[in-house]
Formats: sequence, structure tokens, C-alpha cells
Amino acid sequence: MVEEADLLVAEASFPSTGLGIELQIAETEGKPVIMLIGDLGINRVGRAHYENPDHSEHDLQIGDGIVSLMALGLPAIRKIVPYKAFGEAISGAVAAVSLYGQA
Repeated sequence: MVEEADLLVAEASFPSTGLGIELQIAETEGKPVIMLIGDLGINRVGRAHYENPDHSEHDLQIGDGIVSLMALGLPAIRKIVPYKAFGEAISGAVAAVSLYGQA
């Protein structure tokens, strides 16, 4: 369905392998994405610190603790709609889609 869509509206408030695949398909197909990101208080993760077998260290950072930086860096994402309540998500998505449709 992503390949046939004109626009993808992605709800990305919780981890989902399926959504990651759909975002990559949208990127490959040149389909624009509007991403909804809800800060619901139960869906944040902190940085994780790792030490590799060679004793090198690194931190894994999730963008703002909700969506991975890798997903947020996709050029297909044209608009990010942050929200704290579902009503904000709906009105933000409708506004973003209607603006895109006027272009």
C-alpha cells in the first residue's frame, strides 16, 4: 500500500519494525511522510551505554527518547507533528495533510 500511496502518515510513538520498513519503502519510492510523535509519558527510553569486547564505549540514543535518530533522519519526512493528546495528533495530521494537498 505504501508504494501506491501519494502520502504516508506515520504514527511513530511506539517502536515498530513494520513501520520502519514502511518508512524505508516510502523513502525508496520518493513518497512524502508526515510523522506523528506522541509524548505520552509511557513511551520514552533513556540512553543506553555499551562497552564492546574491544573496550570501546558508546551510547545508543533514541531521538528525544521516542523515535530513533535513524528514522528521524529520513529525507522523506516532510513534517513531524508532536503531540501530547490524541486530539492534537488528529488536528495536527489533518492540518499537515491539507497543507500538503494544496502544494
